[in-house]
Amino acid sequence: MKVLLLPGMDGTGQLFEPLLRAWPGDLAPTVVSLNHLSADGYREQVAQLCGQLSAAPVVIVAESYSGPIAYALCRELGRRVVGVVFLASFVSRPCGVVRLARRLPAASLRLDWLPDRLLNGIGFGGLGTAASMASVRLAVQDVAPAVLKQRLSNMAVLTEPSERLSTPAVYIRPTRDYLVSQAAVDTVARVFPALRVIPLEGGHFIAQGQPDACARIILQFVRQGSPSSDHTGY
Repeated sequence: MKVLLLPGMDGTGQLFEPLLRAWPGDLAPTVVSLNHLSADGYREQVAQLCGQLSAAPVVIVAESYSGPIAYALCRELGRRVVGVVFLASFVSRPCGVVRLARRLPAASLRLDWLPDRLLNGIGFGGLGTAASMASVRLAVQDVAPAVLKQRLSNMAVLTEPSERLSTPAVYIRPTRDYLVSQAAVDTVARVFPALRVIPLEGGHFIAQGQPDACARIILQFVRQGSPSSDHTGY
């Protein structure tokens, strides 16, 4: 069983470090860096990832930006995907603001200008720490502004997928997520009818704000979704 961690818009995978610290040593996940892919569009990124994955069963954990990638991998790989965990993610446009955000100057996406108070409120629902906010800034600074702008554009043109999937799925829903609308979460529930939504106190960066709780939820899902165990409960 492989566990694949797909990162948010920064694409680095660095922001999974708190989650990995809470992870047991007997089930090492694979962290994908989108920045190591040559493709910059969703469709092309999925094609590259499909070419890199083995034939082993996989549970996909998709953070934020990577939700559409997880959906497409489920379609392409079929029953090889044992389940999907969405971390404050989406499969359609996350909110209306993203259409406006993609028109911002590329340099402004580095977050240098954004005070900690605003970053805390928008990204962590006011519950972030100095260390967690610093980690977000560092991850974003490792990505070229043009790449961030392209990813915003990718999200801005998303529409609701037409195909419904029977893949077992869990959605970890932050109680203070101001970046993914309830409408976007409802779309995930329509596309994955077997979806189970689990609320967690916190903001959009829930894997950084609540890594222990996220790890417990993901691991329970992985173990119950294993081909060698009964996973009909999801």
